[in-house]
Amino acid sequence: MYATNGLGVIDLEQERVDAAVARFTECLRVSKVAGYLPGEAQALRCLGQSHRARGDHRAAADAYRQAAVISERLGDQLTATHATCWLGDVLVRLGEHGEGRRLLARSLWTYREFGNVWGEAATLYALAEAQLAAGRPVLARRRAEVAVRLWRRIGSSRWLAVGLDTLAGAHAMAGDEEAASRAREEAAALRAA
Repeated sequence: MYATNGLGVIDLEQERVDAAVARFTECLRVSKVAGYLPGEAQALRCLGQSHRARGDHRAAADAYRQAAVISERLGDQLTATHATCWLGDVLVRLGEHGEGRRLLARSLWTYREFGNVWGEAATLYALAEAQLAAGRPVLARRRAEVAVRLWRRIGSSRWLAVGLDTLAGAHAMAGDEEAASRAREEAAALRAA
């Protein structure tokens, strides 16, 4: 099951979303048959990411909610936070800004408490996107700069490029086209590498 899920993650990162959905759906089916709740939660989180990649934020929110409920029932706060962070992100994208930002703030504190740097970077990225949606480029820039710094430290080039896109958006909204252009160029170079 975990190998299939891992292959689904690779599919998703390489933008083969339909293949990823098929793998995650199979993982969910096998986990349910086996009664393996951690596997169900993981498959649901990954399905949420797939729906998010497709732009189907309602389906993503549903999958994240289910994953969070299972993880909370298991007493796994960190795994529940993985679902809650992305739930906050898609709620903002659905226009539920207050609830989305509340979940993201809670996720940020949990990730920092656990010392989960990747989760902290992901949450800061999502908070930067939320600030952009609210028309607050200065706050978006601050959050995006920290996310970018953390992803540089981790060495996650895919997510670094995503963070640089958000940083470019913040600079552009603030009227700093030169900084926006630098961030876009770096993101493009990362994707081309």
